[in-house]
Amino acid sequence: MHSTQSNRPQNLLLYANLVCMHLRSHGFRYSFGLFLREILFDLRHRVETVAPIELSALSVPDQKRSSSSRYQGTDPRLVEEVFAKLPQAATESTFVDYGCGKGRVLILAALHGFKRVIGVEFAPELAEISRRNMSRIAPPSHAASFEVFQGDAADFSPPPGPLTVFLYNPFHGETLTRVARILQLHARQENGTVRLLYVNPSFLDVFEGCGFTVTHRIEHRKQCLAVIAECSAEF
Repeated sequence: MHSTQSNRPQNLLLYANLVCMHLRSHGFRYSFGLFLREILFDLRHRVETVAPIELSALSVPDQKRSSSSRYQGTDPRLVEEVFAKLPQAATESTFVDYGCGKGRVLILAALHGFKRVIGVEFAPELAEISRRNMSRIAPPSHAASFEVFQGDAADFSPPPGPLTVFLYNPFHGETLTRVARILQLHARQENGTVRLLYVNPSFLDVFEGCGFTVTHRIEHRKQCLAVIAECSAEF
């Protein structure tokens, strides 16, 4: 098992490279603001979610590396913008973050008002960091129950009832297809709606092929940053 601590200099260099990529894609104002938001988020909540981690630093099965993505936290403001477009009743659904990483979005979901928050993460190191970070967000700032499923996302069975699902491109290929089909089946079996919050929706077509319809888009400089899509029992 690799230590994420011993890879800290490499992870900081990776973060610097990501900042440069953001500068090219989104400009100085957005990129600098993102950096500040991430730092302030960690300071405010006394957690560590900023530094990205490459797959090589994690205990990830070799056969999964080609279809998986490194850990990189989601922009807190973007998550809040997506949450702001949800109906109030959405907080009564179970919130599931596929590829929850260090738990930043789980924390934001709990603070937004979701009552049950579940992270799905196949890297044991990240699952442990997520649990540790979430333990620092104590009531009464939220009333959510936290869980982390450590394992393959395609092996996770969503709990009964309505779902709000979050993804930030944690995986693709067969795993993503299987997850999309599981969510489609869930909508049918529960005779309800599964709501998808998809940041950097590079493989949106996989979900559209499983009956998801986009209801909202968030864009910056004509780039789609996130979508909200729904799949209902009628599909």
